[in-house]
Amino acid sequence: MAARWAPLLHALAHPERLLIVLWLANNRCSVRDIERVTGMRQSLVSYHLGALRETGLVRATAVGRANVYELADSDLDRVAALLGTLPPPND
Repeated sequence: MAARWAPLLHALAHPERLLIVLWLANNRCSVRDIERVTGMRQSLVSYHLGALRETGLVRATAVGRANVYELADSDLDRVAALLGTLPPPND
């Protein structure tokens, strides 16, 4: 079980990827939407989405000429939503 979770948690350890995952909780967004929300450039958003897709955290659906991204599993929606409600750790 730990061997399966380690790569997923490693992907989430990057602040920008975690931000994307938190934003995608119970949400579907295009790269452009994620750009607007995060302030990241398109190339960086695409890079992080690729890493998240590689680990199976995110999936893309073609809508017209664009892709719409969402978390790959409803359980991930619940986990991301929970993470978004937790207070930040103490420094």
